[in-house]
Amino acid sequence: MEADVRIGGDSGKPIVMAQPDSKAAKALVDITEKLAAQISIAAFAARAENN
Repeated sequence: MEADVRIGGDSGKPIVMAQPDSKAAKALVDITEKLAAQISIAAFAARAENN
């Protein structure tokens, strides 16, 4: 893990807020967006199965 990511988390200043243009922040945002999309798809599929 990059030091800035760990330090930001420990200090309460996440890298995505403290350094939004950094490579690490952009990677975390990308991962988060992809994860959110997959969760949405799974939730939609689960709802469709229950109806």
